[in-house]
Amino acid sequence: MFLGLMKKCRSCRRFDNSVKISDNDLTAIMECTRFAPTAGNLQNLDFYVTNDENETAKIFAQTKWAALYKNWEPAPHERPTAFIVICTRKNLEARRNWLRIDVGIAAQTIMLAASNIGLSGCMIGSFNEKVLLEELKLEETHHIELVIALGKANEKIVWEDAETPNDYAYYRDENDVHHVPKRKAADMIINK
Repeated sequence: MFLGLMKKCRSCRRFDNSVKISDNDLTAIMECTRFAPTAGNLQNLDFYVTNDENETAKIFAQTKWAALYKNWEPAPHERPTAFIVICTRKNLEARRNWLRIDVGIAAQTIMLAASNIGLSGCMIGSFNEKVLLEELKLEETHHIELVIALGKANEKIVWEDAETPNDYAYYRDENDVHHVPKRKAADMIINK
């Protein structure tokens, strides 16, 4: 059932770095992504996809992790083994608002496709774009909109109903279990 896949599709910040993501898995994820809807079917997004250890290390070095956990990042053995960097072309500035919607749709498609094959991911919006563009040799042609880390999950994550509509802060308990409060559907509907 789709709800089960959605519940599996969660932000994971600790991965089993010994489990490498294959080229075939990345191809399967991107095959799903190519069918994601885009505004006007213009398909204006480009993707930098890598499971190369040197490239993933370069990308990881330019990312910031888990804003609610101060000065925290995954330990070396917990780092992702692949990244998909979602890019927009610089010559498409006039379409920027629509492109951001396309980025969100593509990102969720990537996360769902990864979850469907037993992988986990984390959408990262905090990164050093200038350095990352230079590292990936894209500074002349692209903007980086979002970085998605991928790997085999190595943490326990528990969904829980938010006590109040503003109770959204994720946290780790004394057993290092990651808790993620989610608003109840009834709290999200404004016309009840």
